[in-house]
Amino acid sequence: MKDDFGAPQILTDNTTRAPIATMEILKRVHDIDAGKAKELFDKILLGKVSHREVQATYQDMLGPSPFSKGPGQGPMGLPRDSATNLSMGNKFGKRAAHEFLQAAAGAIQNKLQVLTQDAQARFYFQQFKFNFASPDAVALRLKGNGIEWIDAFDMRYMTGALPRRKRNQLLAEVAFGATFFRNYWVIIEKRGALAQSLAKDARFLELHSVGVAEFELEKPEKLHVLLRPELPAEPDRQAVGITDVMQQGIPDLVSF
Repeated sequence: MKDDFGAPQILTDNTTRAPIATMEILKRVHDIDAGKAKELFDKILLGKVSHREVQATYQDMLGPSPFSKGPGQGPMGLPRDSATNLSMGNKFGKRAAHEFLQAAAGAIQNKLQVLTQDAQARFYFQQFKFNFASPDAVALRLKGNGIEWIDAFDMRYMTGALPRRKRNQLLAEVAFGATFFRNYWVIIEKRGALAQSLAKDARFLELHSVGVAEFELEKPEKLHVLLRPELPAEPDRQAVGITDVMQQGIPDLVSF
């Protein structure tokens, strides 16, 4: 911090309105984006930014928690509420998250046959809940009075850079959730190289049933696939996911 922000006495200089608490948050910002930290530091010196604003910037840079991503309940009983799905939980964040989910659902539906490789796939958005996974949407193929397979679509709304710790949490959740479906797609809005980074990590971890795709909010019809599922998940728990859906019933079928 000393090399980037100058003399350490700034930590206790009341004229700069830069208390230790603010500088601690600034250090965390620096760990994510050194350039942004320098910009904030300059504003702190000029008294143009408050502690609350520095804290808000840091929270925004952290982006959403990988465990908070849609309505209902997530893995291991953790709360899932799209209203608190990132963006600091304010009304603007809620609206942005809602718009993202709607756009993502539309993008998937538009490319459903391409993603599932099956013209008979049926798409359901925020319809089913699962005991051990929390996708926002699924596609499935019926077989007789049952289900042949289910693909999951995990729509992740992220407002900025995703620190390594949170990316690791996301990857762990995806790796576990993927075992309950034929394929597990992570769908995100195009933001820099985030999707490429996730796809690279998924390849390295040999998450063979995971796919990664991104789209621009203004052009949801242009869904770009960066990683396509290749092999079944290991271990294979697809039967559990199918049972979850069968117990809830498929709404557009009269009977099984």
